[in-house]
Amino acid sequence: MPETQLRIIFQNKYLELGNVIDWIKRAPGFNPVKFKSDVVTKGEALKYCKKDFSVCFIKELRKKAPVFITVIDSNGNQIMINKGRDAASLIIGLNTSSEIKLEEWVAYADTFFEENIGIVACIYPEDDYFWQQNVDLGQYEKYGRATDDLKLKEMDSVTVAIDPTSLPGHSFYVKDIWFGSTWMMWFGPDYFQFILYERLLEFDQAFNTRTLSNILHGHRPIAMQQLDPITQAMGQEEGYFYDLYINDYIIGGSSDWRRIGPLLLRCAELNKLDSIERMARHIMDNLMYAPLLFDSAEELFIAGKKEAAAAIYEIVAEAERYQHSERLALCHFRLFTISLSDDQNQNLWAANRFEPFVERLHEGDQLDALKELANTYRSLQRWDKVEEYAAKMGHKARIQYDLKVRDHRRASEPVKLPGRPLFFYIAYSNLLRGNVCDELGDYEGALGYITSYADLNWVREQGDEVERWKSLFMEWSKANILLTKLVSGDSTVIEQYSAYLNAHQEERITGLLYMLKAANKYNFNINAILQQFKQDLEKRVIDLVQVRYSRKLVLDRQANLLLELAKYLLDRGEYHSGLEFLSKSVQQYQLINDEKHKILGVFANILKQSRSITG
Repeated sequence: MPETQLRIIFQNKYLELGNVIDWIKRAPGFNPVKFKSDVVTKGEALKYCKKDFSVCFIKELRKKAPVFITVIDSNGNQIMINKGRDAASLIIGLNTSSEIKLEEWVAYADTFFEENIGIVACIYPEDDYFWQQNVDLGQYEKYGRATDDLKLKEMDSVTVAIDPTSLPGHSFYVKDIWFGSTWMMWFGPDYFQFILYERLLEFDQAFNTRTLSNILHGHRPIAMQQLDPITQAMGQEEGYFYDLYINDYIIGGSSDWRRIGPLLLRCAELNKLDSIERMARHIMDNLMYAPLLFDSAEELFIAGKKEAAAAIYEIVAEAERYQHSERLALCHFRLFTISLSDDQNQNLWAANRFEPFVERLHEGDQLDALKELANTYRSLQRWDKVEEYAAKMGHKARIQYDLKVRDHRRASEPVKLPGRPLFFYIAYSNLLRGNVCDELGDYEGALGYITSYADLNWVREQGDEVERWKSLFMEWSKANILLTKLVSGDSTVIEQYSAYLNAHQEERITGLLYMLKAANKYNFNINAILQQFKQDLEKRVIDLVQVRYSRKLVLDRQANLLLELAKYLLDRGEYHSGLEFLSKSVQQYQLINDEKHKILGVFANILKQSRSITG
């Protein structure tokens, strides 16, 4: 049974379904399992679900006051929603043996006054409330309580009752506003139509009275919505008081998400990462905050605040490191994508760190995760890893595609879909595996994979995005047939492939790289083609190609292109141009691979010294 009551009283106009659902949702640790009402359920407790509760609430509110609807949670706490003639209230019965601390309910009550909804609120023991309401003299005798200070009142010739004005705390109502002795009270501005503000201040010995003026005296927590205007009015820079606010009201006070959530987002706007980490680490002592923190990180991630999101993902992942949860895996997926950079060593570390969590992701997310891993290892030229993850991606995509297309029973079920059409992952798996075959010299295998993604007549998915990707795979298959023939030593396709590159600017870096590899391997003469694409070879910008390829892949291919071009020119005795492009390659590798940069730098210096000696 509840042992403590918290009453929050407000105007009837705030008693709307959306507000009530929100109040139940944000009540600390409150997991509703049952609800009941006087008319709709006839006092019988029914299983709680949002839809049934909403129907009940709407029907009950059509009645004349008073209206009572009670929601009960799994810990024995209950929230009674009351509509009176002049005011409404939440009467919250708290079981003090539950894990949720009373301070968290105090913080919950605070939010009603920060939002200027509450008229008055109070918290008190259920036992106190009983004795403030009881006029039955027999109850005093039953529990052995003294009656010396009570005034008695004759109700009729045989009945004697207690005069309520003599009760401890002297409980009574004025316009549906309850008054009585309590542990703690909150006062909103509307309260003072019942009792003058000056009269209230006369009770200077009152414990924990909270009025609006307490903000100025430092007794009441300042709402986030008030902090920024105060800072501006004092002429300080944005966020000036955030660290003090965190110390006093979050770390030194109650961990109320109604304050923490908005402050996290605001700190992200101002890039106050240290403040974000302090708050997140403090509240993650309680794992119940993990879903709320994760949702905030997702919101920041979508908004492009990647550093702030990463700070929260790291803390949630650290706190849940022993959990075999999808949320932990998704944190690591986000951290992996955020940490990818121009530095290949950093990318290798990020990929290795993320790999163990792929299988814990939801099936829809797994496909995008495998694609990102395969692309990362492709930029690192780790062809064994590209083959491994491309094969896994294709296998899982085929299973999901078959379930979606063939299993009609699942068609109406809500399914978390990957970022692209399912057929894409099957076709892209074949494209990547064909690329691996080319790199390893298995040209027949490469042509087999190309044939697989060239024929997409089996695809039953529909829509503009589906058609766009089908068109691109058709285009890539034609180009890659030429490329595979070229790298296998077939010089007859050089002109045809050159024409393709001329028409597709976004493919030139990749195309020229493989053309130079083939020329260096088979001693092809491609001077005319190099002259044709001279401007592209001299450019250091990559904006045009990032539309289709990731930055990390483009940087790797551009560095390789410069190196292959230097080799081609040096083999043909064009030492000045060859050394110039070798130096550019060294500079490019400095951005992405320090080890390769050092090795090539030594090689370039040896060549330069050799040329200066020989004249």
